[in-house]
Amino acid sequence: MGFSMRTNVSALSAQRHLRGSAARMTQAFNRLSSGQRIQHAGDDPTGLIISARFTQRIRGERQAMDNAQSAASMARGAEASLDSVGALLQAIRPLVIQAANDSQSQADRLTLQGQIDALREEINAVVTRAEFNGQPLLDGSLSDAFFNVGPHARQRLSFGVRDVQVEALGAWATAQGNPASSAPLVAGDLSINGVAIRPTQPQDDPLSTSNPAASAIAKAAAINASVADHGVTARVLPTVLEAAGPITAGPLDEIDALWINGVLIGGFEVLDDDANHALMTAINDVVDQTGVSASINAAGHLVLRAEDGRNINVEAPGNAAAITGLPAAITQQAALNLASAAPFALAGNGEAVIGFADNQAVVVNADEALDTLSVLSQEAAEWSILKLDRALEQINGERAKLGAVINRLEATLGDLNAQLGLDEAARAHVADADFAAEASALSQAQILQQSSLSILAQANSAREGALRLLEG
Repeated sequence: MGFSMRTNVSALSAQRHLRGSAARMTQAFNRLSSGQRIQHAGDDPTGLIISARFTQRIRGERQAMDNAQSAASMARGAEASLDSVGALLQAIRPLVIQAANDSQSQADRLTLQGQIDALREEINAVVTRAEFNGQPLLDGSLSDAFFNVGPHARQRLSFGVRDVQVEALGAWATAQGNPASSAPLVAGDLSINGVAIRPTQPQDDPLSTSNPAASAIAKAAAINASVADHGVTARVLPTVLEAAGPITAGPLDEIDALWINGVLIGGFEVLDDDANHALMTAINDVVDQTGVSASINAAGHLVLRAEDGRNINVEAPGNAAAITGLPAAITQQAALNLASAAPFALAGNGEAVIGFADNQAVVVNADEALDTLSVLSQEAAEWSILKLDRALEQINGERAKLGAVINRLEATLGDLNAQLGLDEAARAHVADADFAAEASALSQAQILQQSSLSILAQANSAREGALRLLEG
C-alpha cells in the first residue's frame, strides 16, 4: 500500500470503530437509564411482539382483578341485605306460630297481624336500600349480571338475585286437589314433569286402618319418593268428613253403634243437635285411638277431622247413620297440596286418583307470596307458616348461591394474581434490561471509544511524514 496523502485509510477505520463503540455506549446508556432492553422495534423485532403481547395480557389481568373485586363487593352487599331479610322473616315466624294457637282472641290476632305487617314493610325497606353503585340488588332487576373476570373476551362470570319484595317472596307453584280417590296409584297413573310416580303400597301409610294403599298419605309418599327428580313436594291436608244430615235423638248401642277407624263409639243417648255434646265428647275421648276429632258446624252437623291426613273409616249400621247424620259406610280420603319452586305439569292415565285434573299444569301463584300473610284465623296462620318456610328457603337458597359466587370470585382473584406474577416475570425476561450485562457492555464501549479516539489521533498525525517529504 502506498503512502497516500489523499485518503487516510487508518483514520477512516478508526472513525468507523469509534462510531460503533459510540452506538454501543449510547444503547447501554439508554437501557441502563430506562431499564428496558427493547427501546425500539429494531432492537429485537420478535421480542417486541412477545413483550407487547405480555403487556396486553398483564393490563387485562389487572383490570380483571378490579372487575372481580367489584363483583365480589356487589355479591357481598346483596348477601348482607338478604341476611337482614332473613332476620326479619325469622322475627315474623314466631308471631305466626303464636297466632296458629286457638288460645288467641280475635283482638290478639289483630295485634299480631299489625306487628307482622310492620315487619313486612321493613322487608321492602331493606330491598329499597340494597344497591351497589346505584344499581338495585334485591328487586329482581339483578337477574343476570355479567362480570368479565379474565384478560380476554368472554372470560366472564354471572350471577343474579331473585326478587325478594314481599309481593314476590314465598310465591311458589302450588295447587290443592280434591280428596284423593279410593283407588291406589298404579304404574302409569301419574307422572310429574315427565317423571313416572311409583305405585303406592300399604306400608306407605302406617296410620290408616282401612285401605292404606289408597290414602293421601300413601300417595304423598309415592310422589315424594322421587322429589329429587321432578322437584314437586306433596303435602297431605287434614282429612275432613262433614255429615250430610243433622244430628237426631236416639241411642247408640250394640246394634245402632258408630265405628270410627275400627273403634266402637256407643253406650249413650244422643240428643237432637247433640245438645249436650255427648256425641262430640265421646268421639274426642278416643282421638288417641282413632286419630279423628269431632266438632259441630254452624248448621249443627257433625264434622270429623284427622289432622294427619289418615283415612277416616266410618261404619254406622242400623239407626246410627240417621242419628249421626253420617253415611252408613264410607272411607274418606284427604286432599293433597302439591308445591314446587318452579311451574310443573301432571300427566298420566289417572291424575284423578290424587284428586287433580287430567294434564293439569300449575304455575307460580302470586297469592302464595308474603304480602298475603294473614293470621286472622287459626287456619290462615297455619298456611302462613308454610309461606314463611318457603320464603326462608328461598332466602337461604339465594344466600347459598351468592356464597358460592363469592368463593369462586376469591378463587379467581387468587388465580389472576398468580398469573399476573408469572406473566410479569416472563415479560421481564424478554423486555427488561440485564443491568450486569449492560454495565459490562458500557464499560467495554467506553474503553473501545477511548482506544478509537487515541488511534484516530495517531492516524491523523501520520500525514505529517508526507509533509516532511515535501519540505526537502
